Amino acid sequence: MQSASPFLAVTVIGATRAAGLFVLLLAVVVGIQWQGDANTGFIANDAAAHYVTGLAVHDWLRGLPGTLSGNPLRFVIDYHAHLPLTGFGLWPPLYHGVLAVWMVVAGTSKASVLLLSGVVAALTGAAVGLAVARQAGWACGLVAGLLMAANPLVQRAAAELMLDLPCALASFLAA
Repeated sequence: MQSASPFLAVTVIGATRAAGLFVLLLAVVVGIQWQGDANTGFIANDAAAHYVTGLAVHDWLRGLPGTLSGNPLRFVIDYHAHLPLTGFGLWPPLYHGVLAVWMVVAGTSKASVLLLSGVVAALTGAAVGLAVARQAGWACGLVAGLLMAANPLVQRAAAELMLDLPCALASFLAA
């Protein structure tokens, strides 16, 4: 029983450090978003299409079960007739599903979806930081995570609603 305690303590300390790293990086990313006035820019055509597609899935989810009783394809066609920026079929549906669930929980505002981009940027930085920390220690991991989160390319991606950061996170985790 005593031999399990040190393992549990290390796991709790490691989880606390990982959560702390994520929160710190999220604060950095959101702070840079705010200072850079990301909320006033928004969005290129692709980002607008991601937003509208996520909004369509959000609206479909909010209409449950009524929309399930009807034809989902008819719902998409009707939605596209009113908001032609929907981009169903251009990207796999996972991102738009995540975006829709985020919108159900956090709202559909521009600030809300930019926060999602900030969360993904912070998760990417935390993943990099944790990988470096595993090899070189927590100080190096912290620096690596901060450098990743503050990188101008990451900040540019965090100021838009694009799939660059989710793809980067998935690729890093897969590697």
